[in-house]
Amino acid sequence: MSDRDVFQPPERIETERLILRKARLSDAAILHDAYMTDPDVAKFTSWKPRTDVRQSEMWIAHCIKQWERAESFPFVIEYESEPIGMVGMHSMSDHISFAFVIAKPFWGKGIMPEALSALIDWALAQQCVNRVQIYFLADNHRSQRVIEKCGLEYEYTFAHPDNLGEPKDCKMYSKVR
Repeated sequence: MSDRDVFQPPERIETERLILRKARLSDAAILHDAYMTDPDVAKFTSWKPRTDVRQSEMWIAHCIKQWERAESFPFVIEYESEPIGMVGMHSMSDHISFAFVIAKPFWGKGIMPEALSALIDWALAQQCVNRVQIYFLADNHRSQRVIEKCGLEYEYTFAHPDNLGEPKDCKMYSKVR
């Protein structure tokens, strides 16, 4: 993807059970309560648990600006009309990098593989995308299962700082067109 303007996902994608859509400011308080304050969720992310809803509001405002600038495309996951998580789609030269998070009550219910598969399938159908990739903390076995269910394959392990700035092993998985 040499021209970022070529890559522009739709603002809404529907699956059998989910709506994947562009974030709204009204999502901030709901997502804050759903997962942004949960240390069990945050320990596998690049951020610390939020302590104030204003932090979550700032994050959602940032996500909206990223979308408007076509820098990245953070999708909110709606299940039964409630926001429960997010998937970030980041365009990088000829590939897309994904990141994802979901509230703990929805772990192990097949929701994240459904959401992620829909976005991966859409991305790989674009002429300008040759590869999708995801990296995650190596000890996050739940994410590894999600990623493998989506058809991505292991490439390598590398060190990357966790949400406390400590170097941790991360695994890179990818899928090519």
